Amino acid sequence: MTLWVILVVLLFAALAFVVLPLYRSSGRLTLLLAGVILFAAGLSASLYHRIGHPGVLSGASSMPDVNERMTLLAERLADDPDDVDGWIMLGRSYQTMQQFGAAASAFEKALVLEPDNQNALFFGGGAAARLGDTTLAVERWEILLKMDAPPEVRELMQQKINEWRGVQPKVVGQRGSVVEVNLSVSAEAAAALTSDATVYVIARDPSQPSPPIAVVRRRLSELPVSVPLSDRDAMIPGRPLSGFSSVEIVARVSVSGEPIAQSGDWSGSLIVGVDAMQAVDLVIDQQIP
Repeated sequence: MTLWVILVVLLFAALAFVVLPLYRSSGRLTLLLAGVILFAAGLSASLYHRIGHPGVLSGASSMPDVNERMTLLAERLADDPDDVDGWIMLGRSYQTMQQFGAAASAFEKALVLEPDNQNALFFGGGAAARLGDTTLAVERWEILLKMDAPPEVRELMQQKINEWRGVQPKVVGQRGSVVEVNLSVSAEAAAALTSDATVYVIARDPSQPSPPIAVVRRRLSELPVSVPLSDRDAMIPGRPLSGFSSVEIVARVSVSGEPIAQSGDWSGSLIVGVDAMQAVDLVIDQQIP
């Protein structure tokens, strides 16, 4: 029972310390925010599983005395200062007591020992932001973005990084079409595909194809069709289509329905200048080996 109580305490600390500020900035519970909640919960569970010190955070089945546990943990860390997970656990405990300066200090000690620790980077970044040091918060979360966080978590973290940097996303509808794609499919491709197949129209940076700048979807049965791409189709706030001088437009018919290219899909691509505000013709006529 105590295990579950502690996990709940850690999860609520995550909600109060990192997730709640994200919710306040977005104003609603989105799928992205739900992903962050699950990510924070997973970090809490993995942390407790890894630290595994029953003498420190276990005992009677009633609600643990957080102050007493913090004292015991701090005493143990004085004897064993190289315990990375112990410092993170102590920082999370300070969070529950709203002692944010002490929490930030504990996370800092963890990161000195293990600079790439995901728990310390995630909660340490949140701690820095709560103390007003958004520069440090950005630094830590950008390191975390290079790791294997889920895509939905990465997107919301990028939103917060943009906010901390003062990057203002463009208002939806502020600008009209940037590129108009007159999309069609060759007779050979049409004969090999089903009419309900999904067509992905992707705008990406020619020098850095991933992640895409903008993506829209159509059905093969809609072709030929004119597909406008604009800033409102941007995948990441603060990274508008109009911010690029040129983009590569890729149109791909997915046989599996998945957005990742696979053998057997059909595609077509070209590079266009964004400033030209032009309409371009793109034919899907190449099969992926």
